[in-house]
Amino acid sequence: MDYIQKLYLELEERINNSDNKLSYLNLGYWKDTTNVYKACEQLIEKLVLFSGIKNGNSILDVGFGYGEQAVYLAQKLDRINIHGINNVESQFKIAKQKVIRADLESRIRLDLGSACSINETNKKYDVILCIEAAFHFESRENFFRDAFEKLVEGGKVVLADLIFAENSKRSERLKIMGVSSCNNYSLEKYLELLQKVGFKNIHFEDISDEVIPFAALESFQPKGWRTTQNILLPKNEQDWNEKTDWYRRTTEIDKYIIVKAER
Repeated sequence: MDYIQKLYLELEERINNSDNKLSYLNLGYWKDTTNVYKACEQLIEKLVLFSGIKNGNSILDVGFGYGEQAVYLAQKLDRINIHGINNVESQFKIAKQKVIRADLESRIRLDLGSACSINETNKKYDVILCIEAAFHFESRENFFRDAFEKLVEGGKVVLADLIFAENSKRSERLKIMGVSSCNNYSLEKYLELLQKVGFKNIHFEDISDEVIPFAALESFQPKGWRTTQNILLPKNEQDWNEKTDWYRRTTEIDKYIIVKAER
C-alpha cells in the first residue's frame, strides 16, 4: 500500500468513528457558512462559475474521493458526462455505490487507477477537473502534461490546489499531508509549468481567506477534521488568530488557489 492510500484510509477510519459520516474531502469554501457540507458544495459551485463548466461537457474527474463532487455536478448539470479516476480502493467502492443510489450510472463512470493512467485511452475531454489532488502526484508537472494531451482543442484543466511555503524546512509535516516534495514550489512556478506544457489563457484566483482559516478551525473540532456537521467559531479574535496562525505555521500552506487553463 502506498503512502497516500494509507493516509486516506487512516482518515476514513477516523471519520467512520465520529458522529457524522461526512464524505466530502475538499477543504471547503466557507463564505457565509459554518456548515461543512455547505462549504464543500460551495467550493464545487465556485469552481463551476469560475471555470465555465457547462451542460454538454465531458469531464474527467481526477481524484474523485468518495464521489460526492461527481454526483453533485451530474445532478446540477443534467447533460454532462463524467469519467472519474481514483487510486484509493475504499473510496472507489463507496463512490460506485453512491452513483448507483443516485441512478447516475449512465452519466458517471468511475475507474480505479492513478492519475498516470489517464493516457491509457483514446478519449479526450472538454474539462479535466482535479480538486485538491495534484499536490499528491509524482509529479504535478507530469499531470499537467498528460492533462494537456487528453483535452480537446479549447478544452480546460480546472484545479483547486494548495501552494506551500517555498523552501519549506518542515518536510516531515508536508509528508504527513501527502505532499510530494517535487510539488513544493511557488505560485509563479506553478503558472510557469502550465505554460511550459502548452496551456494558454491561464487564470487563477486566490481564495485563501475563505478556505485556510476555516480548515484550521475544523482541525480543532473536538474529534478532529471532518468529524462534525457545523464547525465551532472561536469566541474572540485572539483565539481565532492563535488557531489559524498555528495552522499556517505547522502545515506550511501558503495559498489556496483555483486555476483554469486552456489547451
